[in-house]
Amino acid sequence: MIRFLFFLLISISFAQAKPFQYAGKWYFVSFEKDESKQYIYLEGKFLTSLIEDYRGLDAVISHLSPHLDIEIYLNSDGGFQPLVEDYVKKIKNKCAQKTCTITTVLRYPNYCASACLILFMAGNKRVATRGARFGFHSAAALPGTFKIPYYAERGLKRSGVNPEWLELNKDLFDSLSITWLKASELVGSNIVTHYIND
Repeated sequence: MIRFLFFLLISISFAQAKPFQYAGKWYFVSFEKDESKQYIYLEGKFLTSLIEDYRGLDAVISHLSPHLDIEIYLNSDGGFQPLVEDYVKKIKNKCAQKTCTITTVLRYPNYCASACLILFMAGNKRVATRGARFGFHSAAALPGTFKIPYYAERGLKRSGVNPEWLELNKDLFDSLSITWLKASELVGSNIVTHYIND
């Protein structure tokens, strides 16, 4: 009986240490946790729930512990902005303000474009290698169609991007095509707070 309980405890601890992974139609997400930190890896595009299955994203939220710091690693060309804003809200709600901090990370050659920028801005600390790329464009009602004036800028402003920088760089939002800027070109934007080596 003691031997059985010992093996049961071992198997439970291995089950908790095993990372969670989910591949949706357009995105991939994985989640890991150790005794001091939680890690989320997001890659792909986050489209509307009519097109995409969001069980993976919701499962990550359910795995989060409110008292462990979170690191989010990104490689995404964006997606449906309201969905991303909702996901950011859920992560922040799960992270207890006094004891949990969020760090977002973008490493070269990865990139973060469109609505991914709002997810990147969720970090209390926002880390990027200087060569990592950020993509800006006008928001669209549907991917690639029907430009929505000022929608993208408003979302970024609410997320904490410097409004003066947005005003000086309005041309980034003139087109549905993405304009790419390296992290090193974002001085004064308040997008990246810490730079690390490529």
